Amino acid sequence: MKLLFFDIDGTLITEDKRRLLPESAAEAIKAARTKGHKAFINSGRTRVNIPKYICDVGFDGMVCGCGLYISEGDRVLYNHKLDRELCYDIARHLREWDIHAMFEHECLTCFDKDMMDDRAAWITDTLKYFISLGGKVVDDIESGDFLFDKFTAWYYDGNAHIDEFYDYVSRYFNPIRHGTSFAECVPLGHSKATGIDYLIKYYGVTKEDVYVFGDSNNDMDMMTCVPHSIAMGNSSPEILEVAMYVTDTVENDGIKKALEHFELV
Repeated sequence: MKLLFFDIDGTLITEDKRRLLPESAAEAIKAARTKGHKAFINSGRTRVNIPKYICDVGFDGMVCGCGLYISEGDRVLYNHKLDRELCYDIARHLREWDIHAMFEHECLTCFDKDMMDDRAAWITDTLKYFISLGGKVVDDIESGDFLFDKFTAWYYDGNAHIDEFYDYVSRYFNPIRHGTSFAECVPLGHSKATGIDYLIKYYGVTKEDVYVFGDSNNDMDMMTCVPHSIAMGNSSPEILEVAMYVTDTVENDGIKKALEHFELV
């Protein structure tokens, strides 16, 4: 039995507005499970923002929010939560520092309505997408419903508070930088790799029994924690550099080709 871990955006589905999940990927994952292997989603997305059409492919469990939530079937194995007062404190600091953010919780998505302006178009577009999935959205950081497990932050070049932001956030989070103006902030001690480590121990297998599939910088920890790391053809340069094997792009049946290459189907 092998454990297979799949990122979502850019790995299982395209990152354009189509968010296409190739039929070849779905069929190959089903075939791998038929052979006795176990397949898991391993995503930066929190549980609420994983679409049904992805779940319907058939997975044995999920690692969500970069290791914050781990499940097997309907059973939750691990679920890390932040203190509510820390959530309020972070949101208020971001407002003072003119840093836009989307706050992600297992059951909902939050944002600060007072920070929404023409500069925050990416947040608006993402929220529309998450709302289309049926998730709850909270727009008031002073609300009793406001809560998050992780957050993503975006800022402008020249913002005078960037060093202050990273100094403060790094006390509680690992800020994963995507480019020069975007950071995905995950609570310390958690990553896609910690989720894999948990399930390695849970199933009593070794790292040699694990295959990971990813494409972006928040996949770095899982790509470097096991020998069998597969980068999609559309991966970032950093991921392509560390991967054991590079397959084709999402659209060109990259998942199927990789599973066939390693004789997992």
